[in-house]
Amino acid sequence: MPLIILVMTFLAPFVRAESISVSFSDSIPQSVRDNAQRLIDQKLLSTYQSPSQYRAAQVEPVVADLVETAARPFGYFSAACKASLIGRSPNTEFAVNCTMNQPTRVKRIHVDIVGPGRDQILAAMQTDNLSAKGLHAGDVFNTDTYESHKIALLDLCRHHGFLNATADGSRVLIDTDRYTAEIDLHIDTMRLYSFGPIMIEQKDYDPDYLRSLAAYSPGDSFSDQLLIQYRDNLESTNLFTYVTVMPFTGALASKQIPTQVFYEPTPKLQYGLGTGFSSGSNLFYNATIRRNRLSSRGARATMELLSSSNLSYGVGTLSIPRSHPTKDYVNLQLGHKREYIEFVGVDRTTTMSASHITLQRSRPNRAVRQETSLHYSVDSSKVDGTGSSVLNHFLYPSLDYGVFYRYPDHDLTVHWLNSVMANLEAFISPTDFIKFVLEQKILYGISPSTQLSVRLKQGYIATSHSNKPLPISWFFYTGGAYSVRGFSYNSIGAEPSVTFEQNNYLYTASVELQRRLYQDVFAIGFCDLGDATSNIDLSRTSIAVGTGLLWKSFVGNLEVSLARPLQNHSSDPSKQARLNIRIYQPISAQSGVL
Repeated sequence: MPLIILVMTFLAPFVRAESISVSFSDSIPQSVRDNAQRLIDQKLLSTYQSPSQYRAAQVEPVVADLVETAARPFGYFSAACKASLIGRSPNTEFAVNCTMNQPTRVKRIHVDIVGPGRDQILAAMQTDNLSAKGLHAGDVFNTDTYESHKIALLDLCRHHGFLNATADGSRVLIDTDRYTAEIDLHIDTMRLYSFGPIMIEQKDYDPDYLRSLAAYSPGDSFSDQLLIQYRDNLESTNLFTYVTVMPFTGALASKQIPTQVFYEPTPKLQYGLGTGFSSGSNLFYNATIRRNRLSSRGARATMELLSSSNLSYGVGTLSIPRSHPTKDYVNLQLGHKREYIEFVGVDRTTTMSASHITLQRSRPNRAVRQETSLHYSVDSSKVDGTGSSVLNHFLYPSLDYGVFYRYPDHDLTVHWLNSVMANLEAFISPTDFIKFVLEQKILYGISPSTQLSVRLKQGYIATSHSNKPLPISWFFYTGGAYSVRGFSYNSIGAEPSVTFEQNNYLYTASVELQRRLYQDVFAIGFCDLGDATSNIDLSRTSIAVGTGLLWKSFVGNLEVSLARPLQNHSSDPSKQARLNIRIYQPISAQSGVL
């Protein structure tokens, strides 16, 4: 019984010249044809002149042999091929006919793990279900699958710290008479490597604090995946314009491998200025100034200003990192806001807040953001038609809880956000109150060029004394580029015939279809609807449809669209099309970790 010991190697290409054309018989599988053509292109040289009969007779067996060689990686070790010259001008062309015989099938496969990491790798193979990804008894032998299985085993060893693992001694025995293959995969883990110290020479930030962001400690089993996680965790801090994490390969002679961290810190001062036109607020301008690196842990201060005819605010924020600058930190905030709602009134609020924000990735496709806050507000509300403002003081806690899901295999992103704030009259509040806001956002890829976006929002607020109203802006109004497009800012829920309507209920919905035009530019079509009302049973839904362009840029989504009301119950009865210009962060970027 003849045996062949198959050694897997790559053929070194010869100098490539003009290709020789080959016509393959129908019995030859397409995968074999493609591989054969590559081998022929590498090995044979076609001249511009027609070959002589003598030269053609010499080349024919070479072509046949190359096709037989090309069939072996796909399990055809007994293929018998014959080539004949069928054309010499203008191109040299051969016809190849093959008797493929039956393909070689795997009779037996044995994986032998030896070395100090044997038990650890065997357990990891069960966890990763590696055995299901390779060849099995009865499968047609395939070189690529065999090599992939071998590489996966070596990668698994290296992932667990066995950096010098080898597959020496692995072999494939082919029985060409019985069309069978016996596979012996021999993996020697060799010795285990562990992490050494984390070396950080730069002093812009506290080196011990940066070391605390690593998911490993000196002495833990070395893993390139943990290095990648460490780099990603450092990048997510927003403390650097550039950061890299590298193993010190010069220490391979030792059992411990130190880690080196190199970075370029963010500039100490960053600022941004902007101006624009909104169909709801007319001309507006904004400015942002940020002072970074206030401490060795990366504390930062930010000042944001915005001014428009309907809404103006100024907010100063001091962010103090705890265990992570963007995933576990405290915000101290002081802000002042002026909001004008047509046919309702003007609300001026000064608020001091202390918040603790955490962002956790509980599963690979799930992230949770939680913000717990305590606020103290001094509010001055002046309702249209009244002579003076009403001044109130509020001390109240709030909780924002968001859950983000991302399923890349299904091109689906989901965002759920719940917000609640409340207080009792006994604790610096003119009345007992509670307010809920719920939001759901879904982005689904229908095809590579088409996406469906769905946005929903619901709100409810209740007070114990209706004669002691809360700030005007705490009640619900909607409409505008960032809520229900096609209507002016906060015009839905504002009744010209009513002095002041305490809208306790809110609901909005948006369905948008996005179709790629060119790279990151999309055409969009949408339908928005919603209402804000004091009595949900008497709700009147306002509806608008529109179309426009969306640019998904690296700084956010920029939308320019036109929307026309179909059903209008807002304070502005016009049904003319309204221009919408807005910049917003995509759903996939709002989790911060997915």
